[in-house]
Amino acid sequence: MTFTFADPIEWWFEVPSAQTDGIWQQVRSSPLRRWESFLNQMCWEVMRSTLRQDWGLAAESAIAPTQLPVFWEHLNGFPLMLGEIRLLLLPTEAIDDEELVVPQEWIDIPSFVSDYYLPVQISTDSEGQPRSLRVWGYGTHQDVKALGTYDADDHTYHLDAAYLNRDLSAFETILQFCPSATTAAVTQGAIAPLPTLTATQIENLQIRLSHPAILSPRLSIPFALWGSLFESERERQRLYQARVSTAGTVENRRVQLQRWFQSQIQDAIAEGWQGLENLLSPQANRPAWGFRGTEEEESTVRVKPILLASETAIETVMLRVALQPEADGRIAILAQVHPTNEPNEETMSDGTQYVPGQLSLSLLSDADEVLQTVQATEADHYIQLRRFRCPVGTRFSLQVEWEGDRILEQFEV
Repeated sequence: MTFTFADPIEWWFEVPSAQTDGIWQQVRSSPLRRWESFLNQMCWEVMRSTLRQDWGLAAESAIAPTQLPVFWEHLNGFPLMLGEIRLLLLPTEAIDDEELVVPQEWIDIPSFVSDYYLPVQISTDSEGQPRSLRVWGYGTHQDVKALGTYDADDHTYHLDAAYLNRDLSAFETILQFCPSATTAAVTQGAIAPLPTLTATQIENLQIRLSHPAILSPRLSIPFALWGSLFESERERQRLYQARVSTAGTVENRRVQLQRWFQSQIQDAIAEGWQGLENLLSPQANRPAWGFRGTEEEESTVRVKPILLASETAIETVMLRVALQPEADGRIAILAQVHPTNEPNEETMSDGTQYVPGQLSLSLLSDADEVLQTVQATEADHYIQLRRFRCPVGTRFSLQVEWEGDRILEQFEV
């Protein structure tokens, strides 16, 4: 059954000023995301209350309410269930109504898909406080997939307003009198399956994405990897807790190498560094893990798994850093990249492993100047930089790069 009206009606919702103050106090998010989290929570509470009390619709969150802040740490939008119909509402401060913008997660993660997608325009007063909400159209998941434009830079779909249905009065009738109407209609388009991540890949991604220097985790790795990780409630919660607790502490996350000499291994482990040499493949034809000769016994060695991802492949390597005190007070440093114990495309039939071809390791100054670099060939068991020496207090970075993906590890001697 189809409902049409001569004069389409938009949805308007007033925002009580007292309610915005209370909502702001509830928001727990990183500084960069707090405002967007506030807008989403404000819209969620206002619309849920209105739909329930004024329209008599049993509006419920499509995900656990406790999980909403976790989503808003990364995404715009909140899903509602009205009977069997799932709606995704997308708050925006844009003053025009030219398009619907949807984060890719709400479109291409199977368990996040909704039936209908609705833009919510937020109007503010002279002090910038939200005062009203306007819902001016809607489109289906299939509309977004078939007619929308994908933006690979910010992982969003853009659906032109010309493809949105502006008849909210008809939509309201469907919600009130035909709550299961969507079951007979085609609202959802086909999406590709997401890959299955190994436990090692998950741990490496958690370490990488929790670093506060990563401003937008969802944009720092290929979407297939991010989607697989973010779809898991457990992994979403872990990442949220790590990022909220370390927000604004980028400087404190610089690895303090002096602590490695003081046996403060827990500080290193917190950053993913370990002193367990069996993490590296124990092949007989590999060089010693420390410095050469008698210095090897006196060196301090730490290793860290580094996950690198292209659009079509995933590689995990081990970044290894060895330290050796010098007589003049400086610290000698040796940096290498090794393959892991896990088989990869570079593993030979006899078990011999190689570093991925074209992978590079670079030494950068505190001003991000490249001081030296080395690149792997197709048959390198490992690659290493020339040994360098640093006075106490020196800051530098090691950069691992492969297929356009870069990982930067920052240090202070």
